[in-house]
Amino acid sequence: MNWHAIRLYRLSRRLWTNDRRAAALLVAAANRVLTGVEIPPSASFGPGLMIMHGSGIVVHPRTRAGRDCTIYQHVTLGSRSVEGAPPVLGDRVTLFAGAVALGAIHLGSGSVIAANAVVVDDLPAGAVAVAAKATILPHG
Repeated sequence: MNWHAIRLYRLSRRLWTNDRRAAALLVAAANRVLTGVEIPPSASFGPGLMIMHGSGIVVHPRTRAGRDCTIYQHVTLGSRSVEGAPPVLGDRVTLFAGAVALGAIHLGSGSVIAANAVVVDDLPAGAVAVAAKATILPHG
């Protein structure tokens, strides 16, 4: 688990909520450079956040998540447009390597997004989202 990324995120979040915005942004920037994890201090994750193999994680600034969520490498939580809203995660949501959740959707508690799956619709509690099988195109 990437303890450094979690501790730096928690520090930046604490600074952000205590109106020390410049310091929070500085800590978040250091987190991005040192760990490859981009979680803005304005994003909110409940207790028990686990970041596994943290490299390449990108989180929208307005993301909200419940407790005990697990995020693997190269996960994106974002919007589908410049002004769009990000996903909201329930408790115990797991996002495996390369998972992408985009837009104003809700990922229900206990749901799982499998490796490299792209989710753009609500995911019910306990559901598992998997990527479609690759299509092989003819050569030439």
